Amino acid sequence: ARRVRPIGRIIGQVPLQRVAAAVTHRSYYHILYMPFEIAVKTAAMIKLNDQWILSPGGFFSTQAKAMELTLGLHANYNLSGDGEQQLIGGLYMRGGDALIPMIGYQWKNIRFMFSYDATTSAFRNYTNIYGATEFALLYNGFYDTYQGDKRQTLCPNFR
Repeated sequence: ARRVRPIGRIIGQVPLQRVAAAVTHRSYYHILYMPFEIAVKTAAMIKLNDQWILSPGGFFSTQAKAMELTLGLHANYNLSGDGEQQLIGGLYMRGGDALIPMIGYQWKNIRFMFSYDATTSAFRNYTNIYGATEFALLYNGFYDTYQGDKRQTLCPNFR
């Protein structure tokens, strides 16, 4: 298996709200236009050894005059020796806004993830210091990408 896999993509999109949103106010009909958004995502998967895979990553987006930059790192730890069970943990930071710890568990092809956006900006005064929680349930493997050999893969893994 490969030891390092870089991942990246650039996205340019016009939000669906650009022409779909319309409001009626004082007998006038207005169409709300959302500006074009550009987003850049980059990451890498680095297999350090048979126990650890590190995944540094970043996300940058801009729309109108707003910009967002999120950087961080998460790691997969091989609990079972064969990669069937993994513990996942990491920390991300959204520039000037939030610290985002995450934890997860992977069993075979099913991954459970939990993260919490701890607000660090002045906005925390309006949220009573509460952030946002996110739970994800992921499944890998709806189609056979291995073509008969499960050890052949494009991403670093423990198997």
